[in-house]
Amino acid sequence: MKKMLIYLIIICALLVISSVLLDIGYTASFKNDIPRNKVQLVANLKDRHINFVFLGSSRVENHIDCNLITQLTGKSCINLGIQGGTIADSNVMMQMLNLNRVTYDKLLLQVDYMHNINNNSPAFVSQLTPFVRSKRFSKELAKRLTLPKIYDLPFVRYAINEKYNGVREVLLQVFQKESSVDMHSGFNPLMGVGNDISGHFPYEITSSNADLDEILATGDNVVLFTAPYCKNTLNRDEFIEALTIDYPQLKSFVDIFDDQEDNYANCGHLNMEGAQKFTHRITDDILRN
Repeated sequence: MKKMLIYLIIICALLVISSVLLDIGYTASFKNDIPRNKVQLVANLKDRHINFVFLGSSRVENHIDCNLITQLTGKSCINLGIQGGTIADSNVMMQMLNLNRVTYDKLLLQVDYMHNINNNSPAFVSQLTPFVRSKRFSKELAKRLTLPKIYDLPFVRYAINEKYNGVREVLLQVFQKESSVDMHSGFNPLMGVGNDISGHFPYEITSSNADLDEILATGDNVVLFTAPYCKNTLNRDEFIEALTIDYPQLKSFVDIFDDQEDNYANCGHLNMEGAQKFTHRITDDILRN
């Protein structure tokens, strides 16, 4: 019995030591100069000034060509749109930029039906977990994510989020394998032509979005805009009209390609040609003014 107890103690000690070492190793692998996703990019970005920062979902990532904006304006630009990103995700990204002393002239946030979603996306939280214990990540921000208490245990956060932070991703980090998305601009263009519809705009807008209001409260340099969306989408115009009533500063480009459907890769996303045209339009209408 005594030997069994000793064995159990040894096994438990080895598990704890292994978990701590794995946690340290995994965390260190994500702190490199070649980020593989935009959450990692923002977490490791510090002490910089960027003229134009774009935040939002895939309708930013696939639509805003920051290299083109730099060519047109001579000013720096970064596209921090993320696939499936919510306004809550954008709020966290903005706060991370501020904590890391990254300044900007304009913060441009893409807003549409995401107004009705009031929580962080699971993929965003998973990609964020390697950084929640960083000195540049405030305790208040960590609380906002409402992470499970079990995340306080060594390595648990990586085991639970293995899809985004597992062995494969760690090895890619260690060998500094670059992402398929150009992180310098953040633009990820789509190819092809189509107008496939999946879903529709909500029938009404929620009364408020606390994260959106918090972003707007940071200052006059925040610009809200809505990217193009094909005209076949149910309740598109009604929703955007109601959204504009609540946020009169919202600049809507939702219908600018209603007669040019060849600019769409699908109903909610522009293709490469459409993205170039939209980038020109938003540059002329907002960034040059």
